[in-house]
Amino acid sequence: MATVSAADAAMLIALASQNRQSLTAHAGKCRHFFIVDTAQGFSPRSLELEPGQMLSVWSGEGEHPLLGVEAVIAASMGQGVANKLAALGIQACPTSERELERTVALLVEGRLPLLALRPPSGKGRCSC
Repeated sequence: MATVSAADAAMLIALASQNRQSLTAHAGKCRHFFIVDTAQGFSPRSLELEPGQMLSVWSGEGEHPLLGVEAVIAASMGQGVANKLAALGIQACPTSERELERTVALLVEGRLPLLALRPPSGKGRCSC
């Protein structure tokens, strides 16, 4: 598993948390994120996306509430969503971690384990 590091630098991070309790899967279909500014410790603020702002349907152009974050972390993420994020300079971080505060700490420490991206799907299967 690869890791990503934010050591010695403050970051603005988006955590996919549809259930508002833990890191959840399907980043592209997630409508609820917690935004964490690591310079302020773990003080997440809630962000609710409109249906047309979900990463799986958003065109990748124009304004979006997640613009400005440096990383999006989720329990799973598809290649299509990761490509949209990369085009905007945002790190895509699918991980096996689920606990929100621990996920942020591991990222800052450079120890967040990353999972493989889901390949593009066909026949209506999810790859978000």
